[in-house]
Amino acid sequence: MEAIATLFFPVLIVVLILMVLWAVPVRLWIEAISAGVRLGITYLIGMRLRKVPPPAVVRPLIWATKAGLFIRIADLEAH
Repeated sequence: MEAIATLFFPVLIVVLILMVLWAVPVRLWIEAISAGVRLGITYLIGMRLRKVPPPAVVRPLIWATKAGLFIRIADLEAH
């Protein structure tokens, strides 16, 4: 019984880490922050939960910000 418990917890931790990495697109968040786009990581998680592909919204927002256009992320997410 103890052997099962010692295997269960590491597997559970790995599964939880993989779920967090799936839910949080860290690389995309770093791209946005380095481009000067004010974007919270929780907003990216919310987009993933709403089944909105974050790259389809965040990358055009980065391009618009670099071009000097001020567009809200909610406006891009709606279209």
